[in-house]
Amino acid sequence: MSNEIATKSDEIEALLSSSLIQFEAPYVKIVNLDRWQAKIANIAKKTTNRVVTADNKTELTKELAQLRKIKNGLNQKRINAQKDYNRPFIEEKLKIDQLIKQLEEPINQISSAVDELYQHDRTVKRTMIEALIKELAITYDVNPKQITIDEKWLNKSTSQIEIERAIVEGIKLIKKRAKQPQQSFLLTVNVTDAKKLRKFLDDNQIEYKAEVAH
Repeated sequence: MSNEIATKSDEIEALLSSSLIQFEAPYVKIVNLDRWQAKIANIAKKTTNRVVTADNKTELTKELAQLRKIKNGLNQKRINAQKDYNRPFIEEKLKIDQLIKQLEEPINQISSAVDELYQHDRTVKRTMIEALIKELAITYDVNPKQITIDEKWLNKSTSQIEIERAIVEGIKLIKKRAKQPQQSFLLTVNVTDAKKLRKFLDDNQIEYKAEVAH
């Protein structure tokens, strides 16, 4: 298979700048609007503020059903018209959706491959950095476990020279702190906090002396 890039920038720009959808302003008009307005206004006027009594309850119940029939009928006409109005666009949209769908598979495949390669490169670089830390730790006589890898070192944009410089600066800071006089203080904590504190001190190679309070 050829390694030539299929999606050349100039060809993509030319493709996307070409026409895909032709739009003509739709024609929508309510037929006999004046007649409808007059009829509905007349019905609304006659049926507004009706007083319901035991005598006219049956009659008004039928009238209510007729009013609802008119209301629902008008709404259904609107729905039907809207479906007809939207149908041309929906039909064309489905065609474009098919074009888009054809691109999903190569996009997902390439994206997955790129992500996998990205993670592989970071793993390889992490291994290189760990080896560099051990080498420099021996040179400067420090414990390599005291040096923490900065995640930005794993970025492709961070050069080995920058990483080595940062490690050396960290080592110098460790050695400087080691030369400073140790300070002692008493800290009283409960059992749960003591476990967390001990783990923190161990992880950071900090010497301590634990005693059980009496």
